[in-house]
Amino acid sequence: MALEGIDLLLAMRRVRDDDSMVEQVLDGVLVPMVIEAEGLAEEFFQASESYLHAYDEVGLDLLHQCFGQYAMHAALGRRGLAREQLGGPRIASLSPKRRGYIEHCLEHPYRYTFCEYRESLERDFHIMHDILRDEDIIVQSGGLSRTRRDYPAVACVGMLIHPCGECWTTYGPLIPYLNLGFEELRYYAMMRGLPLASRESIDEDVQANLAAWFVLMRASNAPSVTSPVGTMRFCLSAPILPDFDPCTLPKEFRVAEKEGMYHIALAHPTSAPPHPDAYFNGETKTLYVTAMSEEAYRKFSRRLALAHCITPAAPQYTVCASVMTVLRTLAPSADPSEWMMNMFPSPSAVSEGDSGVGTLNRMIEEIMQAYNEGRQPDASEISAKLDIPLEEVNEVIATFLDALKRTGGLL
Repeated sequence: MALEGIDLLLAMRRVRDDDSMVEQVLDGVLVPMVIEAEGLAEEFFQASESYLHAYDEVGLDLLHQCFGQYAMHAALGRRGLAREQLGGPRIASLSPKRRGYIEHCLEHPYRYTFCEYRESLERDFHIMHDILRDEDIIVQSGGLSRTRRDYPAVACVGMLIHPCGECWTTYGPLIPYLNLGFEELRYYAMMRGLPLASRESIDEDVQANLAAWFVLMRASNAPSVTSPVGTMRFCLSAPILPDFDPCTLPKEFRVAEKEGMYHIALAHPTSAPPHPDAYFNGETKTLYVTAMSEEAYRKFSRRLALAHCITPAAPQYTVCASVMTVLRTLAPSADPSEWMMNMFPSPSAVSEGDSGVGTLNRMIEEIMQAYNEGRQPDASEISAKLDIPLEEVNEVIATFLDALKRTGGLL
């Protein structure tokens, strides 16, 4: 859709006509028929069952609202289940205009995507950047205007859209995210079995398995976390090194082994924690190199290279630290490095070379849990529970509360 020369007044008339058809034809006739004929309610809640713990934080009401999007997407999205109803007597009794509208929607399907704000225009039109297709589109939505006004710090919005002339319109709830972008989507795709996924393959998976992507709303309130060296982003690379032997590393590295798995860290780190480290799976020959900033990752990668362990110079994945923490609660067994970190726990061993990543994750979880339960995080309690210096806990809590103020209470 071209962004130049669009007549917004004419586009607005089309949107109003489209809204009327959605309400009367799709919501009023077609989608309820598809829900009943295809058993979509049972299908949706079965697909969502393994993620129900995530909705404890955002409320089951939102899950039910998402079912409306799921049903519309199933009927008139990629699956196009509405086609099975076209020959039935109920659809046949509709006027040619209304039947034609259903056929038009099947030819121009609904799709779920994640969009970043580019520019707000008049009449609730917005130029948005579709992350999954890496293109700018025009979307007409009063909900987007309200979200933009109330939560100016929002990074992107998850939404169900469908084409309407030269623009798109939205259907159902809009899910705002503080710190979600392509890299976070790509990391979640990796957890779903799509390593180093392209935008196209992520888009394909979203349209094919929508219920699994709805659960990302659990990360909608994940704030950015800063440290003395800047914003913390979890960095990961996972090269396969068939000839690598951790035991041959020089003494500048500390190597621990357990059940054929290895933890590798600098014996005497010179920077402030959290420190970069690596985990080697002796069976698959995969080395998981992790750090909490790109700079720390690159320095650690260079140190490994000098020891004849060649890893990607730049991380294959880089994810907002708090978003990564949430993603791991959604599917901990699917994260390739989380279970290895748990094999080498060292809650207060920063002085012994611990990366501090696991401890940071637990601290963020404690703070977010307190807020979601309607109480202020207790720094002293968290400090004692996790054996973390009180000043470090206070610093992370201050960052969290600052994000809360900046987003108008979105957290």
